[in-house]
Amino acid sequence: KHKLEAARVRLSRTRDSTRQQVAEKSQMYKTRRNQLQENELYIALEKLEVKMRSLEQNIFTMQDYVKAKEAENNYKPQLDEVADICEVLNQECQKAARL
Repeated sequence: KHKLEAARVRLSRTRDSTRQQVAEKSQMYKTRRNQLQENELYIALEKLEVKMRSLEQNIFTMQDYVKAKEAENNYKPQLDEVADICEVLNQECQKAARL
């Protein structure tokens, strides 16, 4: 029982020490975060990052639009079919001219 009590006291001290360290680190983090948010370079970089995200979204939208239009205007199969028909008709005309 005495060992358990000693362990409880020791762990209680460790807990209190850890809580104090966490509070100090948390305060230091908040202070540095506030300093950073007041920094002009940080503010400028944040604005540029927001602008860059917006531009990337616009690029994605435009690429999607271009792909859709390319799919709508894909005339290659029809072009090949017409070329084949022209070739057949040309051969028929040549045969008729020989007769």
